[in-house]
Amino acid sequence: MKLKSLALAASGAALVAVAFAAPAVARDQIRIVGSSTVYPFTTAVAEQFGKTSGMKTPVVESTGTGGGMKLFCAGVGAEHPDFTNASRAIKKGEFEDCQKNGVTEIVEIKVGFDGLAMADSVKGANMSLTKKQIFQALAKQVPDKDGNLIANPYTMWSEIDPSLPAQKIEVYGPPPTSGTRDSFAELVMEKGAEGFDSLKALKKSDAKAFEAVWKSMREDGPFVEADFAWMADWGFDFVRLPMDYRCWTDSNDPYKLDEKVLDQIDQAVEFGRQYGVHVSLNLHRAPGYTVARPPEKLNL
Repeated sequence: MKLKSLALAASGAALVAVAFAAPAVARDQIRIVGSSTVYPFTTAVAEQFGKTSGMKTPVVESTGTGGGMKLFCAGVGAEHPDFTNASRAIKKGEFEDCQKNGVTEIVEIKVGFDGLAMADSVKGANMSLTKKQIFQALAKQVPDKDGNLIANPYTMWSEIDPSLPAQKIEVYGPPPTSGTRDSFAELVMEKGAEGFDSLKALKKSDAKAFEAVWKSMREDGPFVEADFAWMADWGFDFVRLPMDYRCWTDSNDPYKLDEKVLDQIDQAVEFGRQYGVHVSLNLHRAPGYTVARPPEKLNL
């Protein structure tokens, strides 16, 4: 394959699913959140539904698979979405959150299957990559010659394998909230990690530690969250990020913050700085106030 910089696109070979709970009877419009991959298809179906059913067109929000699951599993009622799109199956922890918050009658509807693609530049050199080599290029930590985990030292493909070109490692991919990112980690990074005897042994002795290794992508440059890089390449210099406090707070306590989500927002702003893209954080909903539907319980 020819490669200068790789771009990771679409969803992993994982199920595209729609989950829904009991409909909220306090409003007359269906609300859908979730995967940006599935968003265009859901929007088309929602528009057709609005034209032919005699009912209002459903509201569809692109929140990412992870963000959609968090909103969906927060509870049942008019203030919670009825459906969530996902470009992967629901995770065990997400399912447990649903159960804890009373979202107990979850129905999964299979609407299709995706493929996971790595596209390359026609300007690059011919090369064929294994999953193990991709893991070595993109993992935050990799085994050294003695099997000990170290910070990823590779900056050139040839440093991983002399048969690969002496070319800078540069791979574009989706952010942590993406189901595509989850699928890539499971289908490529995990399998690549298993190519090392030391990590095979770690998988047997400490499964959680092994999972942390193959899920952690490097943050020092070679793996670039694609959205901002593409926007800069296309000449855009402004991006609007709609915000909803429920994405980074506990569903039962708005003062209990999820620092991981806040870190991702900080990272988005930092990516904007790096690529010369102005980032506007649009807070559509805060505790006690919203410009959207459904209304806040204690709307100021």
